[in-house]
Amino acid sequence: MNASRSHQAHLLTGVIAVLCVGATAFAQEPLTKAKALYDAAAYEEALTLLAPSEVPEAQQYKALCMLALGRSQDATGAVETLISAAPTFEPSADDVPPRFVSLVSAAKKKLLPGIARKTFNEAREQFRGGNREEALRKFDLVVLLAGSSSLKDSPDAEDLRTLASGFIELARATTQVRQEAKASETAKVAASSAPAPGPEGPPEVVQPVVVRQSIPPVPTGVSGLGSPSASVRVQIGADGRVVSATMQTASHPLYDRMVLQATKDWLYTPATLNGRPVPSEKLVTIQLR
Repeated sequence: MNASRSHQAHLLTGVIAVLCVGATAFAQEPLTKAKALYDAAAYEEALTLLAPSEVPEAQQYKALCMLALGRSQDATGAVETLISAAPTFEPSADDVPPRFVSLVSAAKKKLLPGIARKTFNEAREQFRGGNREEALRKFDLVVLLAGSSSLKDSPDAEDLRTLASGFIELARATTQVRQEAKASETAKVAASSAPAPGPEGPPEVVQPVVVRQSIPPVPTGVSGLGSPSASVRVQIGADGRVVSATMQTASHPLYDRMVLQATKDWLYTPATLNGRPVPSEKLVTIQLR
């Protein structure tokens, strides 16, 4: 009798353990369960769980299961969906079979040029619409994609990288203009509280004089210049060198970037106040046509 009860208790314990395991498995996310099924070579069951999911990692495991089942064409489609959703995805050669790595490489060469162009166009529209934060995120992605091994040899890669970098520089310059405008207002307030001129008369101010100010030519092939002129505001230190520069009137992202780069070599006889060199600013207008 006692042996029978002991046997029943063991059976009950086993049933409870099985139920607990089943409950835990049921509570797991489908993707986690699908990974476990993939590791157990239960590919069809894994695909059934993954079918409703569109997240990139689910596409990865769909492709892996399909490859294991010999469904190469379906695996290619899953990988292309994966790259469309996550263009920076890079598989680990240590964790996946070489065939999967090859599929990802082929999908990137096929899709990344179009993805980069589309992302750039979206970013440009958002930039023009004032959504600078999202635009910069996408411009950064364009630069990243253009430098990837799958895209860097594409005819469009260098142009996309240059244009996206130009917009990034323009956004940073715009931010800097706002910061400098705020600093300028602070300086004006400080100046207004300064002592009035003495009996010797008003202070003598001499504006900076150009020593070296080379303007880069507009590159051949650059189109879409917004106006016949552009302007750049330079902050000049007491030593006559340019401390910072921002585009006051933009022209084209590529050319604006060239101008800002050129200002680093500009030199002036510094402005003076009562004969003493002082920091100053100057607005330089550039005729484009």
